[in-house]
Amino acid sequence: MPITRADMPNLRFVPGVVELARELERVLGESYADLVRSIVKSWEEVGPSLTPTEARHIVARALRAWPELTAAAYHEVIDRLFEFGFMVGILDTGITVRPDEGDRMAVQWLKANPQGFIPALRNFSEDERRLFERVIAESYAGVDEEGRRRPFDLDYMVRRVRDRSDEARYKVERVVRTETAKVTSLGRIAAWGDDPERDWYNYHWVATHDDRTKDVSLLFEREGPYSYDQIRHRWTVDHNRPIFVVNRHTLRGEYQTSAFNCRCTVARTPKSEEELFAEGLVSRAEYEAMSGPRPSGYVGVIP
Repeated sequence: MPITRADMPNLRFVPGVVELARELERVLGESYADLVRSIVKSWEEVGPSLTPTEARHIVARALRAWPELTAAAYHEVIDRLFEFGFMVGILDTGITVRPDEGDRMAVQWLKANPQGFIPALRNFSEDERRLFERVIAESYAGVDEEGRRRPFDLDYMVRRVRDRSDEARYKVERVVRTETAKVTSLGRIAAWGDDPERDWYNYHWVATHDDRTKDVSLLFEREGPYSYDQIRHRWTVDHNRPIFVVNRHTLRGEYQTSAFNCRCTVARTPKSEEELFAEGLVSRAEYEAMSGPRPSGYVGVIP
């Protein structure tokens, strides 16, 4: 049986993480509202002669540029969020890590991932582009959002696009929460890497089980438990690349990326005496005497 979230203690958030996440939600939300205003302004400048091709090109250009512009404008907030979230993950393992070591781990990760939230924002922008294009297509096809006949009206198309700004705010919050949880798990993995007893544990991918869970996330969970090196590779490499799976809802094959809107996390559990002996981690004498104390931190489920 895989371990579940119920087996895991709640994360102990260090002061500042929640505040930083809310700050990022605010600045991203404001930036998205600016983005919508720029699209609308461009449409209105062209006026009723705006063609569907022009309308789509304006949206595509704006959405392609938005992730980079947003990350550049708010990199300081993003970096602080990563650093705090990273430390939360380290502290949550219970492994003793000096503050300077935590800073070192955070800096190493940030250097390896200098673009921060950009992959998540690109995915968000791609979703938004599809929605914008649907509005454009319906407007020029002469139907409203309910499919009823309605002659093309630029003002109506603009109003529908502006409505997207409010709906997108919830998606922005989800992006921030997802990325905060993701970097917290990276902090856990980094701390485990510095644990001299890391090989004494099995490592688990823990998915949220509901209708929204991606099949690739369930696959990663099912293929566990993992060694430390395997879980690190899963989270830092496989997590971010498209994996071909069968969609359990449609029964069709498709590529899914686990990191997009991910609600997964990582955990570890102690190996059994038999596993430790079979893997050569303890001698026969140690194995026979293992009714005594476990290694430090070797109690129950270790987050």
